[in-house]
Amino acid sequence: MDKRSVIKKINEATEFVLNTEPQSRKVKASQAIAFSGVFCALALVIMLLTSLLGIFTYAGPITAAAALIPIREEFGTKTGICTWAAISLLSLMLLPDREMALFFLCFGWFPLALRSLHKIKPRALRIVLTLGIYLVLIALMYGLLCRLMGIDPELAENTLSLNIALLAAGGLTFLLCDAAYCRLTLFWQMKWRKTFKRML
Repeated sequence: MDKRSVIKKINEATEFVLNTEPQSRKVKASQAIAFSGVFCALALVIMLLTSLLGIFTYAGPITAAAALIPIREEFGTKTGICTWAAISLLSLMLLPDREMALFFLCFGWFPLALRSLHKIKPRALRIVLTLGIYLVLIALMYGLLCRLMGIDPELAENTLSLNIALLAAGGLTFLLCDAAYCRLTLFWQMKWRKTFKRML
């Protein structure tokens, strides 16, 4: 089987997983709280460590947001939203990098919306909608940085062409994150979920 066929099979499997609701399982509230707490702590540790380095302002929250995928798959979107809200609040209080904390607040919920987004057909419409979400969120984030926190993101010092290039690069990164979160969802369902079941 050549590389193109393998990629096609992975894409088909990913679409199948995202368009199939996870099987509901009866779990105790204490299990959901404990599991969410572990991944909440993991996300905070990732952002705290990357914020100390000072060069992963966006990579840190993007990586930390992946911690919401197991919570969504096992306990549902509502539990995932509560976990995202908790991580966002704690990051605003604890992280030295306010821009990183706001980035997670604005973008960290995105893995929770993957299943809903991937029900939209055709694919071109879904991509346009995803980019639209990105533009709204990036405007919201920098609006909060400038208006509420008084932090200057230094975009005004850049030329218009450079800002457009940065915006386009951010949009491409957002689409790549969508694809990465989809693959992580597939891996969780196909492999890592078995380990999780043995833990409960």
